[in-house]
Amino acid sequence: MMACGFPLWRPSVSLAPGVQVLLSSALWPPYPYGAANLATHVGDDPETVKCRRQALGDAVGVSHWQWLDQIHSPCVMRATPSTAADVMTADGAYTTDPGLALAVLTADCVPMLISDENGREVAALHAGWRGLLGGIVQAGVSQFSARPECLRVFIGPAIGPDCYEVGESMVADFVRAFGKGALDCYRPGRAGHGYLHLAGLARLACALSGVRHVAGGDFCTASHASAAIQAWQPLAGEQAAPKWYSYRRDGVTGRQVSAIWRCA
Repeated sequence: MMACGFPLWRPSVSLAPGVQVLLSSALWPPYPYGAANLATHVGDDPETVKCRRQALGDAVGVSHWQWLDQIHSPCVMRATPSTAADVMTADGAYTTDPGLALAVLTADCVPMLISDENGREVAALHAGWRGLLGGIVQAGVSQFSARPECLRVFIGPAIGPDCYEVGESMVADFVRAFGKGALDCYRPGRAGHGYLHLAGLARLACALSGVRHVAGGDFCTASHASAAIQAWQPLAGEQAAPKWYSYRRDGVTGRQVSAIWRCA
């Protein structure tokens, strides 16, 4: 029996004392959104999504959630219990308030959950290719009063390096922004194209920002593949390995959530 009607997962990685990390996964049928979509902007029934979000909060015992209107920007905003009453237009949120869950929705882009090593500050970032190029990771890291080397990052499910075909010009953009290390996140393909490792670029952005401790990043949304799925702990739902929403694979589809909060 599913506590909130759809599967929830917690990676075995512990970012900091008193910090919780949560991921949802896809659940079909019905198609195309399934029974676990948590996004209001994809065409699913808004009231149904609202009920799912309420059920999610009830299942994990967190009543305040900061949801975002994500626009593929480098904008990271501070969240408080008062801002949680509304949706913020941003691609990242940061807080020091306990009992406030920061949520990002993805279906191929990179979700990044961040805490300082003492669990006093947390952030959630939605990092697509535009956000990574624009500096979303640097913007998120700069919100923290803790030094970058004292931060801990978990990278959730994102499209993997075998599924994300892009034009060569995008690789050149990342080399200009991140240096030649970006080439390690690219594999040539057919003429004028290749395959990009978004999570690898997120790791590189962390390193360039001074963040040394990064976990995750090996979960492919488009193929359902994960090299570390055995380390996941199901919180609710079936015990089978999770399946993910993927925009690149399916087009019209739902979104899964990646969330982080300080325990009250």
